[in-house]
Amino acid sequence: MTPTQLLTAARRLLDEPSVETEGVWARTCAVLTRQALEQAVAVKLSQHVGSLERVNFRAQLLCVHGVTSDEQVAAKAYYVWAALSRALHHGGYELPPTAPALRGWLEVVEEVVAALA
Repeated sequence: MTPTQLLTAARRLLDEPSVETEGVWARTCAVLTRQALEQAVAVKLSQHVGSLERVNFRAQLLCVHGVTSDEQVAAKAYYVWAALSRALHHGGYELPPTAPALRGWLEVVEEVVAALA
């Protein structure tokens, strides 16, 4: 799936709750959103430096500064990736991310994906 398709699927989970996704929709939405960001960054970087599949994503995020003229894009990408990662690495007593938090992260990722396209 492309980053845009992943974001569409994430938004659908967020906007159209159903019995089938009860209990899993929040973390699934976070996974899809983070995957869209990771794919968009990978595509942009591969246009400039080739494949970086063996480089961890935190290091790839540092490279975003070099492939975009807008420093805010790189800062937003790092912020939202860290927030989504925190939401996904939960302990047994932590609650899943809230709908407003997911909506905010989704909007930031949409901005970053559009800027990197």
